[in-house]
Amino acid sequence: MVYGLSTATDLAAEALRLCEVDPARARRTANDAIAAALPAERSQIASRAERAFGIAAREEGRLDDAGRHLRRAVADAKSAGSSELMGEARVSLASVVAFGGDHAGALRQLDRAARELPSTRSAEIHLGRALVLQMGWRLSEAVDEYRVAIPRLRGEPLLHARALLNRSVLCAYRGETRSALADLTKARAIADGIGQTGLAAKAAHNMAWVTMLTGDIPGALAAHDEADRLTGALGLPIGPSYWHRAEALLSIRLVDEARRYAELAADEFDAAGFAVEMVQSLLIASQATLLAGDAPAAAALAERALIRLGPKGTQAWSELAKVAWVRAQLAGGRADLALLRSATAAARRLHRAGVPTAALDATILAARVAVTVGRPAAAARLLATCTDAARSPIAEIRVQALLADALLRVAIDDRPGALRVAAAGLRALDHSRAALQASEVRARTASIGAELSGLGLRIALGDGEGRRILVWSERSRGVSLVPASTRPPGDPVLAELLAELREATGAHETAALDGSTAAQVNAAARRRAQLEGAIRRQSWQSVSTDPWRAIGPLRVADLSAALGERALVDFIEHDGAISAVVLGGGRAYRRSLGPMAPVAAALEALGFALRRVAARPPAADDAPTSIATLAAAARVDALLVAPLLPLIGDRSLVLLPSPSLTTTPWGLVPSISDRPLSIAPSAGLWLRAHGCRRHSGHILFASGPGLAAAATEVHRLAIDEENDATLLMGHHATAAAVLEGLNGARFAHLACHGTFRADNPLFTSLTLSDGPLTVYELERLDRQPRTVLLSACDTGRSSGPSGGAIMGLTASLIALGTTTIVASVSPVPDEATAALMVGLHRRLAIGTPVATALADARTELIAKRPDALATAAFCCFGAGGPL
Repeated sequence: MVYGLSTATDLAAEALRLCEVDPARARRTANDAIAAALPAERSQIASRAERAFGIAAREEGRLDDAGRHLRRAVADAKSAGSSELMGEARVSLASVVAFGGDHAGALRQLDRAARELPSTRSAEIHLGRALVLQMGWRLSEAVDEYRVAIPRLRGEPLLHARALLNRSVLCAYRGETRSALADLTKARAIADGIGQTGLAAKAAHNMAWVTMLTGDIPGALAAHDEADRLTGALGLPIGPSYWHRAEALLSIRLVDEARRYAELAADEFDAAGFAVEMVQSLLIASQATLLAGDAPAAAALAERALIRLGPKGTQAWSELAKVAWVRAQLAGGRADLALLRSATAAARRLHRAGVPTAALDATILAARVAVTVGRPAAAARLLATCTDAARSPIAEIRVQALLADALLRVAIDDRPGALRVAAAGLRALDHSRAALQASEVRARTASIGAELSGLGLRIALGDGEGRRILVWSERSRGVSLVPASTRPPGDPVLAELLAELREATGAHETAALDGSTAAQVNAAARRRAQLEGAIRRQSWQSVSTDPWRAIGPLRVADLSAALGERALVDFIEHDGAISAVVLGGGRAYRRSLGPMAPVAAALEALGFALRRVAARPPAADDAPTSIATLAAAARVDALLVAPLLPLIGDRSLVLLPSPSLTTTPWGLVPSISDRPLSIAPSAGLWLRAHGCRRHSGHILFASGPGLAAAATEVHRLAIDEENDATLLMGHHATAAAVLEGLNGARFAHLACHGTFRADNPLFTSLTLSDGPLTVYELERLDRQPRTVLLSACDTGRSSGPSGGAIMGLTASLIALGTTTIVASVSPVPDEATAALMVGLHRRLAIGTPVATALADARTELIAKRPDALATAAFCCFGAGGPL
């Protein structure tokens, strides 16, 4: 019983008020109303109670139960002889019928309600019709209904807030995001003012979605978290959050996460009977699946959406499903006139439905199909209608429009025009990416421009002009942004999560080693995984008041001047083959190196052999393993380097590896093993690092646990320094202390275990006394160290998403401003590594450039000690100049 409410009528009214605030409490109150009803009012109270049961079930995502209760409410109202109660129940029933996909049936319910409710309540009918028409994508008609309803509802706060909330979705569909945000702001304020927390939660979810449509993805993800907290506190279904969050994640190419959320949303909506929402979720899952590279599965999901809609499905949603299907078919290699007709018809119908963003996307897709099937005139006509694309806040639409234009120009043999358009598209993408603070997001969103950069590279390779190939190879690497300032924004939440991860990692490792039960080890592993997920999600929301800036197009003349007597070798993978451009002496030459498959096989054999060498006991001379390793290195040499020797001569080298070559131990490749060479993620980043002025600063030496030789190594090197150096050893070498020492250091030497994380290179870490120090933390430094020596395994490895930028410890540090790094691309033996570092420091102390010092120290050590062969895994990244 709800105390303070004395009559069944009051209890029923309270139950209806609570439906969107606390559905469970609303049900209890409705039961109390039924129990308190007098015989004469039993049917009336039952109708109101059943309506409360129905609305509560709708809010909880139980659509079948909602419909059953609301039909009972109509029947009880009829028994009571109350037309007004019948009309109220039908208005609520109409929304449930519409959510189930029967929009015509919902409108029939509203027509009947209009005859049953008094004329003074006509605004409720207009509001109900607006929602149903909106769900059926009859948007212009819905606008007219809202225009009538909203002014009449200003004296009814709950209905007024609901009307504004629903209209915000309509505005978003029509591309009117500013109006949508204004409606949501008002709706949220009204809902908060009258204590309608459920309605406030819905407004928060919609606010996150519309924020995403404006292009503010970090803001959208933060808004999703707030909305989830509100929804979770109320115990309401989370399906809408899954669906909108999937869209936001997809827009920044977090494909796996987007697909997972979309599938969760589809399952939840399907179980609840929300037909349209399920279809929306399936289409997001289809797009994510396509971006993951599985065109047949993406087409199957689009077909499933069409089947779910049925022959009487809402036309606009049917057209969106057809667009998804056409996109998957085109990506899978199909291109014919029937596909062109489907895409063109869908674009036309979406335009008629008043959905400009979706219509624009479909038109661009139709233009691409037209180009592919050899209909350039049709493609030109379609693209002529896409003038709004340049103003779209969604970067992908701008890029796709320019891609279609570039493809059209290729089709009509305007290759210079195609290159200009492709370059414009990549500049537009850089502009949108510049506001993204999270390095993972920047790396992944680079893939949005992969087709554009690939098209430009294909044209350049076809022309064969070395300098042009260099420019387009640079653009294809996705490494186009650098910090405008060296100080990232503080994020105390992220800092706390990273500290918790360090503790959780230690707990997991301890549990795995101290005889804990499998359940305890698994629990520790789950906690670690949960924290890593939370860190990623928090980083995605990072924003900066000082956006990153584009490096700008590569100026080959500037690069050539900076190289001086060096030669630059840019390795390029394209269409299953590999080639190289050599820039030296002011001239650029392209050489084809053949198919990629033999190169990949040789690199795999070399990596396996080198890991076996590193695993040998200290001082062991395993001649067969060494011979196998050297033979594998010679094979890599024959495929990749020997064909280039006439072009590079005896010059020092700057290497730009393609994605498959990022873990190559270049110090083992015979033709170049004894010469100075440095490796860079891109020519632009090498040029930037080379041009950095030397600065004064402190020196840091630190050693991590579990490496007996490391402590001796850093202690000996530190005391050899003429200037005072910070030395961190034992329990003093904590993550916080090392971070403080790295901040602004002129030179830092870290000797510790390293772990590369292929699943997420930003969790690549250095093991210190209190746990791992990750790339996420290194990115938070106020000022990056100038030169870093990492006497650790695997810290030079990197990887990245398909079509995106490379991620990893060295790639991140160089992008953030570190000029030179020495790190290994595979495991290395402790004692031999310590000996290499001593030789390296001896040369650095007399002013030898880092790249030269590493090559000389490595060559000398391997000649003396057969067990030191694995130290060839150490490479110099960045500029490679003197300290």
